[in-house]
Formats: sequence, structure tokens, C-alpha cells
Amino acid sequence: MDIVIFEDNKTEQLFPLAELRPGFEIKAGAFSIREKTGKLFSGKNVKYHTREILKNYAAELYGIENIFEQCSGVTLFLNGKVVFAKSAAGIFPEKNNELIKSGDDIIAFTSSDTKTALDIIYGNPIPPDMKVTDITDNKSFHILNYSWDAVRYFEEDLNNDLEYMFDNTDARIFRQDFDTNKIRLHENADILPNVVLDSSKGKIFIEEGAMVEPFCYIRGPVYIGKKTLIKSGTKIYGPVNIGYASRVAGEISGTNFHSYINKQHSGFIGNSYVCEFANLGADTVTSNLKNNYSEIRTSLPFSDESYKTGLQFLGSIIGDHSKTGINTMLNTGSIIGIFSNIAGGGFPDKLIDSFQWYISGREPSRYKIEEALATARKVMSRRDVQMSGAYESLVREIYNIK
Repeated sequence: MDIVIFEDNKTEQLFPLAELRPGFEIKAGAFSIREKTGKLFSGKNVKYHTREILKNYAAELYGIENIFEQCSGVTLFLNGKVVFAKSAAGIFPEKNNELIKSGDDIIAFTSSDTKTALDIIYGNPIPPDMKVTDITDNKSFHILNYSWDAVRYFEEDLNNDLEYMFDNTDARIFRQDFDTNKIRLHENADILPNVVLDSSKGKIFIEEGAMVEPFCYIRGPVYIGKKTLIKSGTKIYGPVNIGYASRVAGEISGTNFHSYINKQHSGFIGNSYVCEFANLGADTVTSNLKNNYSEIRTSLPFSDESYKTGLQFLGSIIGDHSKTGINTMLNTGSIIGIFSNIAGGGFPDKLIDSFQWYISGREPSRYKIEEALATARKVMSRRDVQMSGAYESLVREIYNIK
């Protein structure tokens, strides 16, 4: 049985995390949703279905042969915003024309008919002859319906990923002067003197090529990716994920850095999600708790609604290639799109759409696309990444839609 991971018709609610990537590439812990789902179906033929705007870029990422076009028999379709636990293996439909849902959300379904499958993916009514099962109370998965759900479930997801990594890596390639049941430091990671690694609250996994400079404190659960630099004096309070080739400093708590993050100076960031190639200027700080300890509300650019997040702790969600100037103060529940620049005194608005120049005391203006792309190329080249044609075309298309 072929397997297809798909984006449903509500992906816009994952703004800005899914602007420049499929929703299933959001990191739910240290791994993306796609990677986590793939581990459940190891050895199976997995294909992908994305929004039309992402199709060319997805073909570049996964290969055109792995982009779903039509069913070649009974196919299992999995919603890419659903994070499955290991225990989920028993919930998937096995016979043709079956569907499982949780409330209004499709979790998975089987079909041998391409038109039927696409109708369901695009949110059309479920065919009356399809067997439907509601598993709302099932504990073997959770759903990222909104971008802040990646923060809501972060600790659970990161702990699950650390368990997987500890169970599926050879302890012999890690330093033996630590308890490898709690701390794994790759033998080619560079941990300099006077670093404190505290595994009392969770496991710590530091990858090959990472460097931790002197006088850092790291309390698990924490994952530090390959080629990442933790600068001297950094304080990390897990759960924290720091993805590939990032450079960080200051105080970090409850935060997921996707990859290629630049936060090289002091400043607190807590209970946040930061996308690729974002740059947080010196002494940028995020508020993650309201003074009256009440539930945090936030907004999205396509709606006038004020959303209740159900969270007491929520910092900022920051899109790809966005930047903050020195001493920037971000309020609780701030949502910042892609390719935005924020600077100046005081608190900026909690919602800043993509491609915005937001300088306190001035009217926001639109980032010129050629300037935005030119800067992005420079930033990416500093991490040895070349902007592809498909990526550039995607950025331009999003810009034209905004």
C-alpha cells in the first residue's frame, strides 16, 4: 500500500511556519512531522501532496517522482499536520474507502480513486459510502491546527524524539565520560571547559560538529544539531531544540529553533518557534507570560479574529528570514511573518505580516522584493546554502499574493 502525506485545506492557520515549507516540515520537537511519520512507515513508499503554490519547490525537495499525482491502488493518506506517536500504528485504516477523523479534522483515510482522495484533501464533503470513524479521544496523536500548537506540544514532542535518538544511535560514537543514558555528546562535538550539562530534568543530545563555548549552562531536555555554535555564557533551559548550523547566545527557554538561526547576542527568548534564517539582534527579548498570568491571545493576518491560544506561556512565532534590531521587545503571543524587519523602541504590534519594514514611530512599509531576495542570498551563503530557482520563485509568488 502506497502512503501519501498531505496538506489539508487549513494550512493557512499555521502561519508563518508553513509559508516557505509544507506544513509537515514544521518541526514537532527535533524532527519534522514528515520525519516522525516516516519512522512509523519505514521501508514503505511515501509520497507527498502539497498546496499548488509549493508543488515545484516540493518536487525539488523530494524528487518529482515522490509527488503524488494519482492512486495506483489502495493508498493510505495521512494528514501532514497530525503528529503521531509510536502507539498510533494500530489506528490507521487498512481496507479501502475508510476514514478516521478527530472532530472536524481528517486524520487518515484510504482510497483507490484519485478524484475522491483529492476531494477529501481539499475539504469537500466525505463520500456517503465511506466508512467514517471518530477517534477524538485517542491519545496516540495530536494535531497542529495553529502555529502556536507547535509550542503547546513542544516538550512532549522533543522528549519523544530524544527517546528515539537514544534508542537508535550507537552509544559508542559518543563520549564515555558522561552517563550515555542521559547525555550523548558526539565524539566530534567540541565541548569546551567549564560547561555545565544538567540532565536532572531531561536528556541532552549534542550532535557531531557542534561547539559549546566555555561558561554555558544547559539543562535538558535539549537537542543541539550539527554544526551549531553555543556561544560563551549562554543559558539554556529545556525543552529547547537548536537546529542545524545555528549560532545562539543569551537565555533560551522552551523554544524551537528550526535551522540556520542567528541569535548571537544577549537577550531572552522563551516558549517560541523561530524559522530558518531568522536573525535576532542584540538584546532582543520575548515576553512569554502576561503580568496577570492570564491566557494569551493572538491574531493571524487573514482574519480579524482574536484567537484564544489556551496557553499561559507563549512567546513569539517568527517566520523565515525575518530580523529584529537591537533592543527589540516582542510582546506575548507575537506572530511575525516571513522577510520582515522590526526595529526601534517600545513594543511593536503583536501581528506583523510578511515582507514588512516595521520601524517604531513610522508607518510600516513593504519590503522591496529584489532587496529582500538579495539580502536572503547573502544570509544563506554565509551558511553555505545557495538559493534555488524553485525557492526564489516561491518567495516571489507569495510576495505577489500578499
